[in-house]
Amino acid sequence: MKGEKNLMKKIIVISAIVILVSLALVACGNGGSSGGGDGPSGDITFFYWGDEQRSAMDNVIGVMKEFAPDVNVETTVIPWGQYWTTVQIALASAAEPDVFWVNKNNAVSFFAAGFAQEIETYIERDNIDVSVFPQALQDLYTHEGKLHAIPKDFDTIALYYNKALFDAKDVSYPTDSWTWDDLLNAALQLTEGNVFGFGSTAWGQGMVFPWILSNGGSILSADGTSFDLDNPGAIEAVQWLIDAMYVHGISPDGASQLEMDCFERFQAGQIAMLTGGSWSVSVYKEMLGDNLGVARLPISQQPSNIIHGLGITMSARSENKEAAWALQKAFTIRESGEAQAVAVIPAYTGAESIWVNNFPELNLQVFIDAAQYATPVPVPTVSSPAQQAAFDDVLQSIWIQEEDVATAFRRLSGEVATIVAEAE
Repeated sequence: MKGEKNLMKKIIVISAIVILVSLALVACGNGGSSGGGDGPSGDITFFYWGDEQRSAMDNVIGVMKEFAPDVNVETTVIPWGQYWTTVQIALASAAEPDVFWVNKNNAVSFFAAGFAQEIETYIERDNIDVSVFPQALQDLYTHEGKLHAIPKDFDTIALYYNKALFDAKDVSYPTDSWTWDDLLNAALQLTEGNVFGFGSTAWGQGMVFPWILSNGGSILSADGTSFDLDNPGAIEAVQWLIDAMYVHGISPDGASQLEMDCFERFQAGQIAMLTGGSWSVSVYKEMLGDNLGVARLPISQQPSNIIHGLGITMSARSENKEAAWALQKAFTIRESGEAQAVAVIPAYTGAESIWVNNFPELNLQVFIDAAQYATPVPVPTVSSPAQQAAFDDVLQSIWIQEEDVATAFRRLSGEVATIVAEAE
């Protein structure tokens, strides 16, 4: 298994290098320029993943052409499995893109390393109204007090459920006023044989983080540099999730999830309720059809959620920043938000209603409403990849009962303290 993983990593890196060599050859003939005429001109490169969004990105480029007709955009769609490796190699080479997609998890490292251009100067100069984007999304891409990316889209978390399993047991569907106790009571009634009422997953963004926040716990240190879950609210919240498996039996346990995870079980009709992101709507709808339902996350002390998404970033070393800014600027226009709504929730406030209407039979508004009280996905600002790896390891240990919650979170505190100290 380890050999297979190493081979896969090598294949991804080699593929990334091949892509970059091709891009470097293209870049040699581009000769970007911002001079001539009344606006920006020249060629720029644009990296993104997700071929299903190609049409939307082409439409956004069309919006840009309305005010920057002399800018030509060379787009490169990179498979998700190769994307971050390709971008990381590109940012350290002459083949770096002028504009590229970024998420919070990677933005922390990219911004701190100076790879991304701050865009406050352009925003102020062109009088761009960034209030059309939720503040939580702006916060995702703010570094040292300055915005470094234009929010593109966002995602939040909700409770998915299988109506057929509820109907079979004559159990009422989840409502937006449900508490953890309501979820537990329903899950106990729904659990029988190989069907579980709930899926308790070791997934930070989609379960552990919102559970902790709802219970009044904290996730990061006060200065945001490190994970800090050694607090009563966090410990109690995760203990609830552990008890769901090992005390109440309403969820497959950790070892069982290693054989078949909860997402597969939900799609197979073996789990009645599961938390999930807005990006999963079309997948679950295809699997469950009219039996799919959506509700707000149940609460402990207060409503909570995690907001994440994508931003449009300009390389700090772009040789044609005016043209690159023109593409970024296009994402601040409502038509661009509406163009993306067929696939994702647009960051542009108001355009998200189109996404909601993609499946009018589902209560997709819960995802939109969650943005008003959601917390940006917690990502430590120092040595984020190393801390994330430590966090994932600790969660896995908890889920398979190698450690109790309090002990594991105490161990995590020590490990991240060492990681931060070594980074200084």
